[in-house]
Amino acid sequence: INRITSTLQTESMLQSLRRNTVNLFKEQTRISTGKQLLSPSEDPGRAARALNLGEILDQQDQLLTNIRHASNTLDATDGAMSEVSSLIIDAQSLASQNIGALATAAERDASAEVVASIREQLVAVGNRTFEGRYLFAGRRTDQQPFVTAQDGIAYVGDQGDIFTRTDVNELQAINLPGSVLF
Repeated sequence: INRITSTLQTESMLQSLRRNTVNLFKEQTRISTGKQLLSPSEDPGRAARALNLGEILDQQDQLLTNIRHASNTLDATDGAMSEVSSLIIDAQSLASQNIGALATAAERDASAEVVASIREQLVAVGNRTFEGRYLFAGRRTDQQPFVTAQDGIAYVGDQGDIFTRTDVNELQAINLPGSVLF
């Protein structure tokens, strides 16, 4: 006859109660956190897939950030280019009005002052910044690309493009060097 002592029964019930308490705690934690896996050791295969998916999501978030930055930079560049186009049209209009003998010297002098003002505005647009970087400086975005020189305005930026990653294996240029625009 096997006899089970009351101490053994009590120990068995306590172990069962502890197991149930631990399982209950794990399930409550899963419900409150919304996570199926509380530790990678519970299911290493699923944990590895979850980590991989987490990395993919982080990569996608970074790509979205890159695309937003590229879009904002290109919008700022497009606005500046529209301004340059408008200023050049204004200068051409003034030049057309002063061709020939019909314009007086005073009118030509006044137009010359306006053209000089347009030139300064073009330099200001050429030196425009976006998020603390010069838009038209090539890769040297920390230095002003257009400076006053002895014989006019000089471009001191470089010819390089700035690229941003827009997909896993794709880079896109997001700038236009001032030497190309002007």
